[in-house]
Amino acid sequence: MIIKNSNIRRSIFKNRYVIFAVIIAIILFLTVKQLLNENAKEKFRQKENQIQNTTITSLQEERLEKPVISNVEINKQQQTDTKVIEEFIDFCNRKEIQKAYDLLTEACKEEKFKSNIQLFKSNYVDKIFVGKKTYTIQNWINTYQNTYKIKIIDDMLSSGKISSSENTIEDYYTIETIGNETKLNIDGYIGRQESNQEVNSNGIKVKILKRNIYKEYESYDITIENQTANTILLNSRTKSRLHLFG
Repeated sequence: MIIKNSNIRRSIFKNRYVIFAVIIAIILFLTVKQLLNENAKEKFRQKENQIQNTTITSLQEERLEKPVISNVEINKQQQTDTKVIEEFIDFCNRKEIQKAYDLLTEACKEEKFKSNIQLFKSNYVDKIFVGKKTYTIQNWINTYQNTYKIKIIDDMLSSGKISSSENTIEDYYTIETIGNETKLNIDGYIGRQESNQEVNSNGIKVKILKRNIYKEYESYDITIENQTANTILLNSRTKSRLHLFG
């Protein structure tokens, strides 16, 4: 790109070192973010490859008899996890929206449903729980919290229909213990981690405040602090060019 305006050219030349510093800081941040995402995806893939024949049915008796992981007895934590999942799905089946919503973590409510119970009802319950549903639970991953793969299917006893893969809905529920309460993250949302990671380069500080972890990706809340005498200006039309002017 050729810049014909001499004032802009002089300003860019004058602040070239600060511009370079900001670009380097942003590139470094994006690189770190990409590495974290790739690392999370690899852990998920490795865990999925290890899991075989670990299904638990929705019936309480069968949950107590069948192991979550092959050759391992179900422990008390897994019993608690499956119980809260059963309660949540039961509330959704009975359209007890408030009770189901109350079982979600605050982070899940905020990230998935904008802390709006009506969005939870319309975007999740009404779309998935059309008619009575049953489910299976499969232990999936526990590097962050205990996450389970949930398959939600038609209840053959109430519908009289044989369920098929076409109407099977797959979701991922993550269990969090908050105080003395057990809460859920649903709809592929794994959870939230607070962070204080910082990158500081020539007076430009990039700080990661928190990251939200999903099944296939992560999102970050960041702040950029300019500790120089110059102004950072992002071109909102292109979102790819960075200008600093003294």
